[in-house]
Amino acid sequence: MSTHVEYLTWNNAIASYLFKPEMRGRTVYLYVTQNVVTELARSLGVEKESFIEAVKEGPPWTTRSGICQKAFQSFENWRAQKLQYPPYIAFLALFVLAAEAEGDF
Repeated sequence: MSTHVEYLTWNNAIASYLFKPEMRGRTVYLYVTQNVVTELARSLGVEKESFIEAVKEGPPWTTRSGICQKAFQSFENWRAQKLQYPPYIAFLALFVLAAEAEGDF
């Protein structure tokens, strides 16, 4: 099993998981759990830990430091990139996972 895939691969995997054809016209909630990440990692042939590493790297065109800055930069003018899915979905998924995490941080 590989240990890494690029950010956009993760982003597209999450987006296609959430925005299935049968959800067309319906409200979609961005609810990503550890189980979802594990399932997607398995389908991508990587370890689930590669998700966080990929999000830290961000899309290839991001140049800013920090996850939040990279997330904002990926949002800016993303439609000009002609991508299948918005390139900030994986960032949002990471934030959802962080909100679910328990512990003293």
